[in-house]
Amino acid sequence: MLGVFVPECEDSGEWKALQCHASTGMCRCVHPTGENLKNSSRVLETCVCIVHRDRQMKKGLLGAAIPACEESGYYKKVQCHEARCSCADPTSGELRGESRHISELSQLEC
Repeated sequence: MLGVFVPECEDSGEWKALQCHASTGMCRCVHPTGENLKNSSRVLETCVCIVHRDRQMKKGLLGAAIPACEESGYYKKVQCHEARCSCADPTSGELRGESRHISELSQLEC
């Protein structure tokens, strides 16, 4: 039906992480149960980083690396943990190359 949101599900019956409203073009990231992870956005393309970030935050581990995400849902190209920063693959979040102290951030060529 026009204007009605219809959730997309995995074969297992869980909600897909990225949910988009066909009529409005607004998308949001959700838990497998349908609970919101991120507010709706027209620029959201993926939930890969947002889901990873949510999992890390819920672990509640002191000193755990929490990924930084773009509004699109991809990983930011520079990821910092404590005082060290590294280049990261925007799709996978995998860190690449050397890490630098945050005071040397301008020396990273991502």
